[in-house]
Amino acid sequence: MNQVQSLHAKIIRKGQEHDPFIVFELIRVCSNFNSIDHASKVFQHAQNPNVYLHTALIDGFVLSGSYVDAIRLFCEMVYESVIPDAYAITSVLKACGSQLALEEGKQVHGQALKLGLSSNRLIRMKLMELYGKCGEFEDAQQVYAEMPEGDVVASTVMITCYLDYKFINEAIGVFNRVLVRDTVCWTAMIDGFVRNGEFNRALELFREMQEDDVRPNEVTVVCVLSACSQLGALELGRWLHFYIEKYGIKLNHVVGGALISMYSRCGDIDEAWRVFDGLKERDVTTYNSMISGLAMHGKSIEAIEMFRGMMKQGIRPNNITFIGVLNACSHGVDCGHADSSTYILLSNVYALSGRWKEAAKVRAKMEESGMLKEPGCSSIEVNNEIHEFLLGDIRHPQREVIYKKLKDLNRVLKLEGYLPSTEMVLHDMEDEQKEWALAIHSERLALSYGLISTTPHTTLRIVKNLRVCNDCHSMIKLLSKITRRKIVVRDRNRFHHFENGACSCGDYW
Repeated sequence: MNQVQSLHAKIIRKGQEHDPFIVFELIRVCSNFNSIDHASKVFQHAQNPNVYLHTALIDGFVLSGSYVDAIRLFCEMVYESVIPDAYAITSVLKACGSQLALEEGKQVHGQALKLGLSSNRLIRMKLMELYGKCGEFEDAQQVYAEMPEGDVVASTVMITCYLDYKFINEAIGVFNRVLVRDTVCWTAMIDGFVRNGEFNRALELFREMQEDDVRPNEVTVVCVLSACSQLGALELGRWLHFYIEKYGIKLNHVVGGALISMYSRCGDIDEAWRVFDGLKERDVTTYNSMISGLAMHGKSIEAIEMFRGMMKQGIRPNNITFIGVLNACSHGVDCGHADSSTYILLSNVYALSGRWKEAAKVRAKMEESGMLKEPGCSSIEVNNEIHEFLLGDIRHPQREVIYKKLKDLNRVLKLEGYLPSTEMVLHDMEDEQKEWALAIHSERLALSYGLISTTPHTTLRIVKNLRVCNDCHSMIKLLSKITRRKIVVRDRNRFHHFENGACSCGDYW
């Protein structure tokens, strides 16, 4: 930018500061160097600025995120009778869409109609984005219907807009009608599934993308790694890592951070560390991923040391960094607002100590606030497929074998001295019924399926959406000793590495 300013001084000395071609390039260069204030001053000193100079500065405002200024300048241009061209209208529509300025956008649409520019493809794209981002889907659909059939870019815009508003079925409808889908179209749909919590569907769609012989790009890989992180799909995550290396996808801080997060959340903190060590470029996001991963695995000292190393490197921490470090210091629980599991836990504590009145009050308060008890759900990855289980689930095609294994395990565990903590079942029922209520917890069903579906002595990795109960924790510790398996469980609070009858959390979670 210093060189640009020197050049600007020479332009003034030579008396060329009013040459529209030079002024146009000067505004563009200043905007590209994120010096919008300098670009504005150049524009203000221009004599009778034409449409190109207006458009150059509108573009600069959009580039810098100054959307209101972009819209204001466009209005001034029209007021001064400078006729906008297709590029100016495209640029200001982008500003309107980003600012969710629906009324201003409609006025720009009217200008495009008056000038006979509404059939321009780029203008139609931006109109679809504007109406879609503002939730005006009838108008967006009307513009989309005017696009040439099979326009994959237009379809991708509609898909993204629908998914932004969680209209998943509508997005799928558009996606299914696209005959030839490119990488961006596939990625938009996968990303939408991930953003809407449909992680399994995101992975299924990624497999379809592979079958369609469409090569993923950096953004696709990051989206799929995010889905793997949420589901604990370690093997698919490893395959993606191999894919990144095989096809030369750049391992920058974005992809690197996604890999670190995936390995951390899927239970392989050592591989996460190896990825971190191998990165040539690291920023605050990669450090955050590593610090949070170490904290999640109970490696508090290592997390704090990494924070110190980050500070020595001159990398400025952000709020996510501090959350990760505080989690490491506090050994992981959460001082935010109480969620449903916190209420249930407090109610259980009261009930266990015979304080039934207080337990009832907690449940009543939970109901009054409209908070529903989140159902326990556990998942396990076997042969690159995610298998989910709810409490007492009977949906799985191998349910008979799973429940047979579950009964066998209960028998073996009792022979080894395991006694079910039936006091954890806070209902008026017989002890035998209480034992069975504990036995069909979702993590036990996932473990039973893992034991019958994998080779002996291999590690089992379970992901649970809630906290592991005391009884299941005791049972899994003993099971790791009996089966001679390492069992890794990621629950709402942290990771538990069960091995040889012990857990990495030291029975604190």
